Amino acid sequence: MSCHNKSIKLVVVAGPVGTTPREMSRAFIFDEAFMLAKKGLTVHVVRSSLFDHSYEVSYGIHFHNLGGYISLDAFRMVIKNLPKYPAPSLLRKIYLIYWENLYASRVTTIIRRTNATIIHAHFAYPEGFVGLLAKRETKRPLVISVWGRDVQADPDSGYGALTSRRTADLVREALSNADAIIASALNHYWTVIKLIGDHERQKVFYLPPGIDTSRFHPSINGSVVRRVLGIQEDQNIVLFPKHLHRIYGVELLIRAASKVVKEHPNTIFLILGDGPLLSYLKSLTNNLGIERNVRFVGQVPRSLMPFFYAASDIVVDPTIFGQGYAALEAMACGKPVIGFRTGQVKIADKLSGYLVEPYDIEALADNIALLLGDPELRRQMGKNARMYVERNFSLERRINMLINIYDRILGQL
Repeated sequence: MSCHNKSIKLVVVAGPVGTTPREMSRAFIFDEAFMLAKKGLTVHVVRSSLFDHSYEVSYGIHFHNLGGYISLDAFRMVIKNLPKYPAPSLLRKIYLIYWENLYASRVTTIIRRTNATIIHAHFAYPEGFVGLLAKRETKRPLVISVWGRDVQADPDSGYGALTSRRTADLVREALSNADAIIASALNHYWTVIKLIGDHERQKVFYLPPGIDTSRFHPSINGSVVRRVLGIQEDQNIVLFPKHLHRIYGVELLIRAASKVVKEHPNTIFLILGDGPLLSYLKSLTNNLGIERNVRFVGQVPRSLMPFFYAASDIVVDPTIFGQGYAALEAMACGKPVIGFRTGQVKIADKLSGYLVEPYDIEALADNIALLLGDPELRRQMGKNARMYVERNFSLERRINMLINIYDRILGQL
């Protein structure tokens, strides 16, 4: 533990992050905070939980909540900050503006109480903008990590902060005034530079996401999952480890499944997660006549995810913006992954899995069927996948790079 690291005191603006490694909500932020605390940094996480005044120390991290909804400090900040809001953002509902300032006032209080040295906000909006409001109050440097929905737009579903000018301007305002910006995907890196201008490129850093390869490992035994779900050893499992929202492409996978089972009728598609599409997807499954091949499992605690990866033969991440942490976790567990060739690509095509063109159900089905029919190819791709993650997505390396960025910022003060 470095004595120098002890001098770095972080206040992390993290929204609804979980307080243990068992929780799914923004688990990647928890992992990062946990590792920073292990390195000797003091880490205070300010969550967005309203009406919760509790404070706890969990896994070496100090967790604070938003507390009550009525705050004189928040009202004062609204009055002070309104003239600085981009004009289109003022057309939103007033309670959103109040909530941003309420959150910022709580962050400001924690900074002053703990004498924190850096604000680190995860997602440019709302957390990054909240961090900016707190920076203006405390004069502390601001680091923003962008993760996807804050720098993406899907007009069809309304997904992404850039879909609306009212929030897009707040994203740009937060990023333009940040002291450092961290992108975990190259397409996000270039989007950020486009938003803030090439002249600000020196403050934008590409840090590949980090996976805990000791937790997600090929040696894990997934037989308990098969036993609990009543899946036989001679039945192949195709795992969908995301959420039941349009952007995650689960409908595309189910339509592909209807083609796959014609050739591989003994295959089980395990669909994890909850979401607004659940009823529709169950109806679709019945209409396609594959209800015996598709199991809707619901939300799985993160602590159990390694066992679900271990039980599977193939993992599919058909997110329309590219692959996320789930794909990397699956590859760390030695599983081949199939996804779309778009956005934040994590799969090494034909090495750790397959990339297909977005929305191409036929290609998705063909590649699933190809892997189902070739156990040796699955085994080799899984082995490649593990090595690929170890080489390129080390959590330890990411944390060390992040601390170097903190040092650089503090050295400029």
